[in-house]
Amino acid sequence: MTSSPTSEASTSQPTRVSAPAPGSPELKQPHRHSTTTRKIQAWSLVTRKKTIILGDSNLSRIPSFSHPNLQIDSFPGAKFHHITAILLKLAPCHNTTQVIISIGLNNGLSETSLTTSTKQLQAMWKQTTTTFPNATIYIHIINFSDRLKPKQQTLLTAINNTIALKYNFIPEINPLLFRVNDDDIHWTTETAEMLLRYWKEQFNLEAPRISEVGFICLPHIFNPFSKLGANLRRALQPTTKNAVYAVRCRACHKLYVGETRHEISLRIKQHLYRINSGYGTSVLYLHFKLHGPETLQSLGLESSRSWTTAQRRAAERRWNHRLKTIDPTGLNEKYQ
Repeated sequence: MTSSPTSEASTSQPTRVSAPAPGSPELKQPHRHSTTTRKIQAWSLVTRKKTIILGDSNLSRIPSFSHPNLQIDSFPGAKFHHITAILLKLAPCHNTTQVIISIGLNNGLSETSLTTSTKQLQAMWKQTTTTFPNATIYIHIINFSDRLKPKQQTLLTAINNTIALKYNFIPEINPLLFRVNDDDIHWTTETAEMLLRYWKEQFNLEAPRISEVGFICLPHIFNPFSKLGANLRRALQPTTKNAVYAVRCRACHKLYVGETRHEISLRIKQHLYRINSGYGTSVLYLHFKLHGPETLQSLGLESSRSWTTAQRRAAERRWNHRLKTIDPTGLNEKYQ
């Protein structure tokens, strides 16, 4: 096993790709800022897009992307307080609507004390909300290698617990799928591609849709209103039967959890019919009357061919509880 690192490697470079074919959407790459010991003095940020992802050198491994409203800025070796310093240089940015911060690994690698890291995290959050007053802000739970030193892993786990308890967070990707290179720090190409896919789907960036039911496949599901999330064990299909499913509003990400013995797609079509007909009066239907049926997305959460009706409904309630989707933190009605 390789020795555990103490700081972020500076040799990792973004993957280069060939130019797009004529007529294809313009491909952009993450902006990797300079590797420097004068981080606070040297680094700055130009906000150009509605969705901004900020993070350390791992972001430079994200593959090229074509979404016109996305920018990704990578600051090698950055810790929480570096992001605060960068944002302090900016006037309030009113046009940015989403900010994702993927940072914190270097706080753990350098074994910065939990007290110091927590204070830096709090200051970063406060400054981010000031700089982006109209944006929804998320901090990504830190994925890290189980080959790091025990002290580093303990500190990173404590930082993650703080993020999950106090801030609007994005769950970590499935640890069984997370991979790093031999330096135990930098994401593999496959991990970087997986994260870009996840962010696109989770935050309406080229979210895949299937026919009229808006079906999507995600590795995780997250309720920003309850700040609870969960990894999904396997991808279900619109044709899956005897399942628990979720409906998500593409405009605000509010969630509804339901169950059906039929194909998920059939149940979603039934929901859409009631929304479009104007007959529905539940929290779910009133929500999509307001936001529009075109904002409805659906995905499968769990299924079993052997479930009885009682078992399927019990699974639905477990997901209701797990994600807290009962109104007002979700679109489910309160149990009678």
